[in-house]
Amino acid sequence: MNIKSAEESFQDVTFGDDNFERLISHLTDTSNSNSYHLSLFIGKSEEQRQKAVRRIADATDREIREIDANAIISKIESETVENLNIIFKKYDAENELLYLNNGTRLCGSYTGYTQSSVKYATPQERYFLTKVQKTGGVFVVAIDISTDADMTIRRAAQSIVNFPPSQSMFKKLLRKLKGVSVHGHQIKTERPEHYGKTTGNFNG
Repeated sequence: MNIKSAEESFQDVTFGDDNFERLISHLTDTSNSNSYHLSLFIGKSEEQRQKAVRRIADATDREIREIDANAIISKIESETVENLNIIFKKYDAENELLYLNNGTRLCGSYTGYTQSSVKYATPQERYFLTKVQKTGGVFVVAIDISTDADMTIRRAAQSIVNFPPSQSMFKKLLRKLKGVSVHGHQIKTERPEHYGKTTGNFNG
């Protein structure tokens, strides 16, 4: 499946800054076209993500339809495809914004048995992106940690909106880091257990 690459205009947006306002203006002007807009929300602040998705929904005159990726993504590819088909069949591309929470479950997996930090798109992820591009509409995928977003979904996204941690969350993170000794080694992203083991490479 050929995943189209998006333009670079809104690939590094921070919620609340001028670029986010530019993104809102862009969506206001283009939401009635037959094209699609896929936005990645990266950051753990659900309160801020809800504010942002509401801004986008208001700007595009759409109702928010929120889906939990945990409920639709399965280790069995055929089950995920069936779940996605049901969602897209019900999705109203002209009047709804599809907000996929816990989007990390959709993103690519680590392959092989090494400690590689490279993630590759799974068939389920590629199928989702193909459906997005064919269906049209406005889509938001929420991902907690930046490194969980593989290159395939980054390339497909028209916008990537970052949600920096609040000052209280940042202080908590600093307290955790105080007890970590690196000893000159790079800290790599943990390979999530729920991806399981895969037998093939799906290059992003």
